Amino acid sequence: MSAISVWAGGAVPARGRGGHSIQRRVGTLVGRAGLAIATVAFVSPVLLSVEMSFRSNTAINVAPLAWPKSLSLSNFTTAWSAGGLGQALLWSAVIAVVSVMWLTVAGQVLAYYIVRRGNRLASVALLYVMAGLAFPAPSRLLPLYELMLSLHLIGNPISVMLFQGATLTPLSVLIYRSFLQRMPIEYEDAAYVDGAGHLQVLRHVVVPMLWPSSVAVASLKIGMIWNDFFTPLLLVGGSTYATVPVKIYTFVGQYTAQWGDIFAGLTLAVIPVIIVFILLQRHLVEGLGAGLKG
Repeated sequence: MSAISVWAGGAVPARGRGGHSIQRRVGTLVGRAGLAIATVAFVSPVLLSVEMSFRSNTAINVAPLAWPKSLSLSNFTTAWSAGGLGQALLWSAVIAVVSVMWLTVAGQVLAYYIVRRGNRLASVALLYVMAGLAFPAPSRLLPLYELMLSLHLIGNPISVMLFQGATLTPLSVLIYRSFLQRMPIEYEDAAYVDGAGHLQVLRHVVVPMLWPSSVAVASLKIGMIWNDFFTPLLLVGGSTYATVPVKIYTFVGQYTAQWGDIFAGLTLAVIPVIIVFILLQRHLVEGLGAGLKG
């Protein structure tokens, strides 16, 4: 009976270790094949964009998928100088950094109040935050545009910063809330015993402990702000404060498109985001891992 397994009164042949080993190997091969296919699917467009950024517009129009015969940096020079991409990169960085700072600070303060107070006003604040996530972003564009118009901020980068901070803060509040719910309160109680006030506890105790979550929030949001196209187009489009996606859009005419300049601009636009993610990758994983601990 060592080679059989008895279940519900019947004798069923037991599956040997060899069968489990074969299944594991097949599963591993299938997983690796799927991962390889997904990698090719995601990486191929990026490599194709980079390759086309070194080719002339004529070569791209004639044979876009052909192997390049010559490479040139003229597209990058044109996109940087004539296309004004250098200034657009600067304003994109300013808008992204200021917006991330805003939603980080606002998210920490709101989440701290909601979690640590737990009163009726905190419940109302949580419902208000959830309502901000319930409405789709396009439905908020018109009233926020009217608000910026009444404040005379159309064409001003402050309008984009305010818009990004207002629309992305609710999700950052929920992320900070999940961290604060798992954070021991004994450190804060010790600070209160030493005579610290609420703002001092928040600044010197809570904020440093929320550093991993702050890195996670910044890493997740900076890419969304950097790649946003419609909001800057609506608020600062046509001004000297246009962001990278808006500037790249100007390379497309009514009847023609400067594809070499477009791909060169896309390559330059993605480099800062890749650098930020590489620098913050370890902290992002640690922050998300800390938030999942029970």
